[in-house]
Amino acid sequence: VIRIREKAPPGFFIIAQNAIHSRRHPRDPEKYLAAIDGVNVENSINDPQIAEDIRFYQKHNKFVLSLEYPETDLERKKYFDLARSLKVSPLAAEKSLSGKLVFPEDK
Repeated sequence: VIRIREKAPPGFFIIAQNAIHSRRHPRDPEKYLAAIDGVNVENSINDPQIAEDIRFYQKHNKFVLSLEYPETDLERKKYFDLARSLKVSPLAAEKSLSGKLVFPEDK
């Protein structure tokens, strides 16, 4: 990721996909944080450790995206409510990704 950032043109965004725990593993955490613009968390927003990771990235001015696969309207509502409370940008989809993507304003 750091090498990609070094070669990336201006305006190129780097979003760490399914790598919200990566902040604990890089050899140079400060360079890693400087290299990314945000993170995406997939199918695990209910995990308390994930909430802590989300707050860490937000504290460092990184935006956080979230993708979940709720199966019912009630699960979708709970997900959107939780995402709002965590101040992340939510997206709901079918697990197969063959159906319609649902944004909060589409409810």
